[in-house]
Amino acid sequence: MGGMAGALALLSVGWFLASAANGAVAQDTTTTAPPGAVQIGEGYAFTGAVITSPAEPAPRTLDAYHAAVFVQSWLGDAFFGKPQIQDPPPDLPVYRVDITGTWGSPEARQTVYYASDGTTAWLSYPQEQPVSLTPPDPPPPSNWFVAPPRVIEAFKGTATLEQTVGVQNAALPSTTVAPGEAPTAGGGSDRSTIWWALAAAAVIVVVGAVVISRRRRRPTPDELVSEDA
Repeated sequence: MGGMAGALALLSVGWFLASAANGAVAQDTTTTAPPGAVQIGEGYAFTGAVITSPAEPAPRTLDAYHAAVFVQSWLGDAFFGKPQIQDPPPDLPVYRVDITGTWGSPEARQTVYYASDGTTAWLSYPQEQPVSLTPPDPPPPSNWFVAPPRVIEAFKGTATLEQTVGVQNAALPSTTVAPGEAPTAGGGSDRSTIWWALAAAAVIVVVGAVVISRRRRRPTPDELVSEDA
């Protein structure tokens, strides 16, 4: 029973990786950035932003490039870093930044709040905002965190896009697959990595099957004599 369970587990690994590969290929061939958007990778691409605040007489806009730079300057740190949770000083003006683009999902407008004393910047990105180009008023700012220093220049529109792996992969030619066609080889380092994982899983399944087969094989009389001796 243990051998059979091991075989099933190994086969499950291969099935899971195959499913992941198929899903990655499907996502890669169907996800498209909005026209004129600037991509930063992983399904994040932006077409522009509008900045408003009681401290400003009129709204200010960011084009697609500078909106992408602004999001890139804090998104990774907010989700994968350990930003310091801290409210900005209450006397600072709060800016509302409405950013339009794809946030790993269909095109939508998301709101971020910004405050700065010129040296330190604070950001608030309220969660559970609906995925919509015309959402209702966003939640008020909460859960402020200290933003990376680069955010200040990005907010001003004077920073440039960092050439991260995500940006470079987004710039690679995409492969379009027609309905009913099998996806072709290639399409970036992510897909290559997936197929290497599939090959490794296949080796594991074969080796596991051989080991299980040997364990279940009955010993020959010569082997029994050798063991008794």
